[in-house]
Amino acid sequence: MSWATQGTRRKGRDFIQPTGTESEFRQHAMSSPADSRRRPRSAIEGDDDADIIRRSQSSTPSSSDSPKRARVNGYQTVSQPESTMPRQRGNNMYDDDHLEEDNNTSEAGASEFQPGAIVRVKLTNFVTYESAEFFPGPNLNMVIGPNGTGKSSLVCAICLGLGWGPIHLGRAQQIGEFVKHNTSTAQVEIELQRRPEEPKNHVVRLKIIKDGNIREFWLDDRKTSLKAVQTLTRGFNIQVDNLCQFLPQDKVSEFAALSPVELLQQTQRAAAPEEMLEQHESLKQLRKEQKLLDNQLERDKENLRTRESRQEGLRVEVQQLEERNQILENVMVLKKTIPFVEYRFARNQHVIFKRKKKEAQKCLRSLEAELAPTLQSIAQKENYVGKITAAVRDRRNAVDVAEKDAYTLFKTIESIEEEILEKNSKIDSEKKEDSNRRSDLNKVQRNITALKARLNDEPIVFDNSEWNERIRAKEHQVKDIKTEIAAMDPEKKEVQQQGRQLKQIIEDAKKELAAFDTQEGQQSVRLKNASKETAAAWQWVQENRDKFEKEVYGPPLISCSIKDPKYTDAVESMLSKGDYLSITAQTVADFQTLNEYLYGQMGYAQFPIKRSDGLNENTSLSAEELQRLGFDGWALDFVDGPPAVLSMLSQKLNKAAIMAREISDRELDLITEGKRLNNFVAGSHTYNITRRAEFGPSAVSTRTSTVFPASHWTDQPIDTSGKLEIQSRIDSANVEFEALKVRMNAIKAKQRDLESRISELLPGIAQVKKDKNELQKAHGEQAALPAKIEREEEALKEKLEASTERRRRIKALKVQIDADIMKKGSEGPRLQGMYRRNPSSTWRAS
Repeated sequence: MSWATQGTRRKGRDFIQPTGTESEFRQHAMSSPADSRRRPRSAIEGDDDADIIRRSQSSTPSSSDSPKRARVNGYQTVSQPESTMPRQRGNNMYDDDHLEEDNNTSEAGASEFQPGAIVRVKLTNFVTYESAEFFPGPNLNMVIGPNGTGKSSLVCAICLGLGWGPIHLGRAQQIGEFVKHNTSTAQVEIELQRRPEEPKNHVVRLKIIKDGNIREFWLDDRKTSLKAVQTLTRGFNIQVDNLCQFLPQDKVSEFAALSPVELLQQTQRAAAPEEMLEQHESLKQLRKEQKLLDNQLERDKENLRTRESRQEGLRVEVQQLEERNQILENVMVLKKTIPFVEYRFARNQHVIFKRKKKEAQKCLRSLEAELAPTLQSIAQKENYVGKITAAVRDRRNAVDVAEKDAYTLFKTIESIEEEILEKNSKIDSEKKEDSNRRSDLNKVQRNITALKARLNDEPIVFDNSEWNERIRAKEHQVKDIKTEIAAMDPEKKEVQQQGRQLKQIIEDAKKELAAFDTQEGQQSVRLKNASKETAAAWQWVQENRDKFEKEVYGPPLISCSIKDPKYTDAVESMLSKGDYLSITAQTVADFQTLNEYLYGQMGYAQFPIKRSDGLNENTSLSAEELQRLGFDGWALDFVDGPPAVLSMLSQKLNKAAIMAREISDRELDLITEGKRLNNFVAGSHTYNITRRAEFGPSAVSTRTSTVFPASHWTDQPIDTSGKLEIQSRIDSANVEFEALKVRMNAIKAKQRDLESRISELLPGIAQVKKDKNELQKAHGEQAALPAKIEREEEALKEKLEASTERRRRIKALKVQIDADIMKKGSEGPRLQGMYRRNPSSTWRAS
């Protein structure tokens, strides 16, 4: 058993919209085939999907004025809400009345349910339902009806009643929000088809308590836990978290974003047994291992080819290396034979030179015998030369000693002269210093006389506390003024902050005003007028382009245009507002990023996002066939824009043809008979042809509507009332800003006045401090005069004693100079005697 819920579209193109209350809608959904077939064809010809109604009417139970309804084709009946009689059920969970009516048919119908199929759903105080009971059939169950009649509420009840949470619904986050307004509790009771070996069906009952978001479960009339209910649903392979098995309306966009791999995985979870899933996972793992092995094999083959190629390239070098090694071995062998050859050559030379040596020795003895007298004479002369050389050496040593003594004596005389000069210099220095000290002595005596005269002056009176009090009084005045200035700073900062905010408001408003004069700004204004949410979303996309893999295109309202203005009305009649405002993504990842931002962060309940799947060039008619029928082209041919946006629009515009003139009856009959064109615009009318194959070839209906003037892709100027409103905001902000300027000028003027008062007080404070310091200094100096006089007298005494000491030192230095002169006079004659004895000496006495 599966469910399909579908809300009706705004123009009534999907399903018939029955009128009346919710109870009347349920009656209408289960009306009898006999009553339904009596409806005239004209009552449903205006609906594109009337064939769905006929099929539902041919298989749904009938409705009568009786409080009970008969069961048809295995479907269970629904009691009227007005009935308060308790419902009696048999073992097969059908009404006793229906058992009496057709027991055999009931058992046959129940046997068609698969284990785990939903047999019955009962709702009490759940969302919009006060009390309702549903009895789905064993096959596909379709719930149709206008928006707000409770189709999605039934789906929510099934999800929550089977132990799943609100997170799988995409609606309310708290389970207490599913309780009907003005009630405290809600109940959902679901009956699941038993297994063949089980005695009866399983009944799961959920009680929702609004206060505290509490839910309680009963299983087969016994209170149980959520885990037990989930164990039961897992046993029946009920997967509410699988979009292939349970697809609420709010999860359609998420389902559409599934990749083929994810879709296959979820489909297998929904339809395949557990062992198939395990085998599939094993198969994927084996394939992954196979790919790894194939990659490794290719790498090994490539490595082998590389090594073989490298080996082939090194073959010649290896041969050359082997030849070189052989040559080196031969060289080593030859090198080892070299010593033997050298030994033979050296031995032959040795024999030759030994023979020559003997001959030379023989010749030497002969010559020595001949030259013996001459050699003896030479030896005697050499002996004499040695004696003469020794005598010269002794004389030279004596001269050297004498020269050293003379040099030492010369240096001694020089040092004596230097000492005499140094002591004379000290005497001059002492005399000069004595002259300076005499002037200092006179200065000290004058200071003592002046200090003693000042000591006799009138005493200076100084009261430190009085002066400090005068200074503190003036400083306190300055401090009070600074406090007053600081007290105005918060107000000044507040005015500055308000001024900055007003400036920002004025700048932003001026930018908005300037945008009216640019094409981009006019597009932004047009988009904002059409949908503020879409304008905000498009601005976010433009500011975050780095988050997308490919370019994301803006709504066709601003990214597309009509090539020929005369087709604008016709093209717009083919599109809905959602088509104009759709943001187009080119990849699944970009689609998911937009989805997370718009639905997650921005919290939009519905927002048009579409993904471009490539341009749909498959048309029901070729261009030549379309021209033969009198059409100017497909609607998409007259739209200019980015390829990705045109691809998104091609799902609708590539199925609708357009001609600028009105169509004739004969042309309309040709199109109707052709069965290949169902939607087109001719002149000022839109034609929609509906064919119902189940009623035969003549079951064709044509719906005609008037083409309204275009309101989006037009050249009309945008509404300028916004400019007036923005200019009004600017003027108001300017008035407030001028008022703030006046207020700020008043604050600054008052602060300047206070600061000028501070400037007047500060020089007076400085003068008082200066007077105090001068008086305090004079008072201190007068108090220190006795001690200062005493110090000066001690200094005078020290200077007199120093003068006496200097005269004593000068006298001692003169005595030392006289002694040095006597010593120099005694050493002079000795130096002159040495010079006379050694006139060739290299030094000279001064």
